[in-house]
Amino acid sequence: MSKIKFLFVAIILSVWQGHSQCIVSADSDYEVVVYLNAYDVSAPSSCDYGYNYNIYINYDIEIIGPDAPSSMYTLQARLHCGSQNLFFQLPNNGGSGSLLTTANPWRNANDCATVTPQDLNCNSFTLEIHGNNIPDQDINCSPSALPVSLIYFTGELNNLNQTELKWQTASESNSKEFVVERMTEELIWTEIGKKNAAGNSNSIIDYSYTDKTITEGVFYYRIKQIDNDGTYEYSNIIAIDNTFKTNGILSIYPNPSNDIINVSNSFNSKHTISIFNILGENVTHLVTTKTFDNNHSQIDISALPKGSYIVSCNAINKSFIKN
Repeated sequence: MSKIKFLFVAIILSVWQGHSQCIVSADSDYEVVVYLNAYDVSAPSSCDYGYNYNIYINYDIEIIGPDAPSSMYTLQARLHCGSQNLFFQLPNNGGSGSLLTTANPWRNANDCATVTPQDLNCNSFTLEIHGNNIPDQDINCSPSALPVSLIYFTGELNNLNQTELKWQTASESNSKEFVVERMTEELIWTEIGKKNAAGNSNSIIDYSYTDKTITEGVFYYRIKQIDNDGTYEYSNIIAIDNTFKTNGILSIYPNPSNDIINVSNSFNSKHTISIFNILGENVTHLVTTKTFDNNHSQIDISALPKGSYIVSCNAINKSFIKN
């Protein structure tokens, strides 16, 4: 019985407007990409004489590259809200999610019911990181406004073993272009193409690009979003695994999705499905699978956190890969 794997985006991971991004490269072949965003305040509903507060933070952490370790030795940060510093611990092995700071500072005001992170001047982070071939260091992660509001960025292999990349924007302001970059297993980012941006738009716009030059191996992709004034920011990173070349057909739809996906194969064989996150952890227990016949299953993924996932599908005497 052969194992079949392919990568798909189970739930859209939006790039947050005004988020902070840090990229740390190791001496060896891997890098750590950290996105942080302060999105809400935890405070009491009544505060006539002032109040203590903490901040809710979204995070997305990717440890990528051929020599990427399973985790960092240290990964934590401080959110700067004016003169106050709010400490929080990040997962050493990466991933996506939300957390609440633990500093609990005091604010001498009575706006606890309406206060926002912007009101508190929570506008920058200091990341403390230490890992294999990454010395213990503090890095400033300042926020930047994106030239576009990106809804999703995803990719898959077509029948010609070419990578078809797709992304969608919800709005654009003075956007100039999208630069498509690819990283090989040697951890070198290379520009492989460009797409002109809409400039200014408040409507959903779809973009696509086909990479016709990949060979066998694992490839990483990202989009560099450039504004007319030269400001730029990167999208999330996706991986395409073109390790095997076979003629089977496995389909997932819709992709991306946030609740239900359908999985079917072309060889009418009974299959067993498992789902793994990008850290290789089995998260099958978080989904519900209904199998209607030998080659069609429906999976409820609503309980999965935002991110990219790998589906492992076992089929008798068949092996192929699709991203």
